[in-house]
Amino acid sequence: MNKDEILAKARQENKGKDVADLEIQSKAKSFAGGITLTAGAVMNLIGEVVFDRSLPEFWVMFFCYWAVMGIVQFILNKKNGRNERGGLWLAYGLFMAVMTVLALIRLYHGLITGDMKKW
Repeated sequence: MNKDEILAKARQENKGKDVADLEIQSKAKSFAGGITLTAGAVMNLIGEVVFDRSLPEFWVMFFCYWAVMGIVQFILNKKNGRNERGGLWLAYGLFMAVMTVLALIRLYHGLITGDMKKW
């Protein structure tokens, strides 16, 4: 097999898998997820204020998502040698992890006691 045949075969195998496009799609999905959860948090806060009702299940998802994002950003920054913001991402991720645990405790306390009116 010569060089041109190898290149043609590699192009055929990698067709539609442009690295830049895949990276853009990945960032768009992450951004969309964050925006969706943040919009849901705003709606949940409005529901709390207006209707005196909040969904604890939503808060578990919200805090968990941002905890994972913070910890992943910390790992990526450390891996890429950009430690100037790594500590902030780690602190943010750990804070959101604590908030996730607190939301889970409140959720399961409400489920066990049957008091789901006011979270």
